[in-house]
Amino acid sequence: WEESNNIVNVASYLALCNDNGNSKGAERLYQMLDWHNKNQNPLTGGFENFNSLSKKNILESMAGAVHNFHIHHYLKEPTNFDKQIAKNIIPFLFEGPLTACLSIDFVELACNCLRNIDDTYELEQALLFHLNCLLEYQNEDGGWYENETKFIPTKANGMSENQASSNSYATWFRLTSIAMIMITLFDDSKSNWSFRKTLGMGYVNDNLTQIKPKKTLIDKNIVLKYKIKNIPNQLKKNAIKIALRFMR
Repeated sequence: WEESNNIVNVASYLALCNDNGNSKGAERLYQMLDWHNKNQNPLTGGFENFNSLSKKNILESMAGAVHNFHIHHYLKEPTNFDKQIAKNIIPFLFEGPLTACLSIDFVELACNCLRNIDDTYELEQALLFHLNCLLEYQNEDGGWYENETKFIPTKANGMSENQASSNSYATWFRLTSIAMIMITLFDDSKSNWSFRKTLGMGYVNDNLTQIKPKKTLIDKNIVLKYKIKNIPNQLKKNAIKIALRFMR
């Protein structure tokens, strides 16, 4: 997961070299793409060597792979195993607002998978549900928390707070998540959401494919299906929330 951040940073530098007339940048990016194509795990769609599909393994694989895929987006090359990736991320999107990082990771993966799989209905529903969660989670000051609950203050990424509050990078990530869904499912203009021109989270906005969703209302039956599927993880989250309340 952390290594994927290093990879996209190097790729961003190489892309800038290529954009400014140094063709060796593209040559190196194609070398990186070749490595990725040789090492992509068909079980997960990511770039690790997990042999089992535990929830933790899927989370780490997908949250990492989304960064690596920016090489593919820049070179306009296929990401491969989109059907498996879509299957992996749908349950997460039905969990709620998620953390700011996981939200943007899984939304981006979902929006890109939509154009490459045949049966898109559940993935569309997952994005609609997640969009609704993000909009309902916005604070009165216009921002968002980093974590999925106000009971978990930020204690990393250069921040340390005693009480959860809106912060700039979480708000940017969540706005980018909303932007990708609006562009993909609601035919919103990409020019309304121009966040980034270099490789990294938000870059993919210019490459998103707009589709006509089968439904723009949330299907309660699909929500119930994944609510039941997510019960074990939700029980764990609820236990953590209760514990945090007593610890404050």
